[in-house]
This record gives sequence, structure tokens and C-alpha cells, in this order.
Amino acid sequence: MIDQYRITSANNLPVISSVTANNLKVEIDYLNPNEYVDISILASAKTSITKVPNISLRGKGIVGTREIIQKENGSTLNITYILAISLSLVSVFFSFIKDKIEKVSSKHSDEQKWIISFICGVCSLVEENDYYSKLSEKTSYWYESDRLCSKAIQLNENLYTNKVLLVLLNLLRYANIAESSQAIIHYNCAKLYLRLEKQKEAEIEIGYARKHSKKLINSRIVIDPLMNVFK
Repeated sequence: MIDQYRITSANNLPVISSVTANNLKVEIDYLNPNEYVDISILASAKTSITKVPNISLRGKGIVGTREIIQKENGSTLNITYILAISLSLVSVFFSFIKDKIEKVSSKHSDEQKWIISFICGVCSLVEENDYYSKLSEKTSYWYESDRLCSKAIQLNENLYTNKVLLVLLNLLRYANIAESSQAIIHYNCAKLYLRLEKQKEAEIEIGYARKHSKKLINSRIVIDPLMNVFK
């Protein structure tokens, strides 16, 4: 049973809510990029709650994240569900991103650091998400692609490398990116695949990179010792 709920929104967005014993419905007419709504629900039950409540989102471009806090008080189990909703151009129904963001027909064009920050957040690259949220100056996709790839190469940790690779691949699927920048991002994906000893995937990515800008990619390969295999 829902005992209490709280709704907060960015920029005081107009929100319509209705609640019954076991259901909370929240309606929002519109969301702009980087706007969000937080919904906190305090629910209780006489017996242990073994299943996560059914939470669904309806609307083009809605992405949700969930946090569950459980606290036992005698025979009552109180659970708080926090739902943070932000706008993107990805159409999902509260499905957690496992390995990619689905392709969309209309790619997102906005301040590049905010888009990269969003991608880092949904790909669990938390420290980079924080970095971009605090970044005061503008940046570019090609520069951040180089920076993240270089950092992954230096750290030489498979978990971090895989997360960076996931960010770059999803960035290509999600954002509206110039041809030359797409070439560089594919190039860095190829480099990360090589670091992970995935030769076949690296060859595919370098092929995409050359398709976008053959001259640029070949000039990089000449001076990059990690990419000599593609000369």
C-alpha cells in the first residue's frame, strides 16, 4: 500500500498526479532536454515484499532510473522507490540499459558536454558523468573521444575500458555528430577493441572510421604505434 509520495521537478514543471491504494499515476505534459522529475514513494506491506513494483514510462524519449531503499520496522516492511526521469531521444519503457542504447530515427543535437554526460550516466561511468556536469567550458565529441580512450589505455583496466567503449558506441547511435568526429570515435573504438584483444571488432570499427574520413584515419594510423596493425 502506498503510504506517502513526493514529486519534485526541475524548473517547477507542471505535474498532475493521482493515487489509489496501490497505484500512483503521474502525468507531465512536456520535458525539455536535461529536465527531470523525481518521484519518491513510501510503501508498506504486512508481509515481506519479494517483487519490485511494476513501474512503466510512456512517452517518446523517456529514460528512467530506479533506487530502492528497504527498511524493516517490526512486521512492516517499508520500501521507498525513487524514480528519476530525464528526457532523451531514446524511446524506452523503463528498461535498464544493458549493453546499448537503441538506434533512433532522429539523433540528438545539443550542447555536446551534456550529451556525453548523459551517455556516461546511463553507461555507469559515474566519475566521467560528474566530470562533465562540473565542466564549465564547451568541449567536442572528437576531443572527449580521444581523452576517454587515452585514459582507458593508460589505466589498462578491462572494466573501465569496456565502459568507455560502451559510451563511445552509444554516442555514435544517439548523437548528431559530424563526419570527421564520427571517424575519430570509430577509430578510438577500434583502439579499445585492440586493447581488449578483439581483433575482428577492431577491424570493423576501423572500416567504419575510414568510411567517414579515410585520409584523416590513415594519417592517424601512421603516427599511432598502437594502430600499426592497420597500416
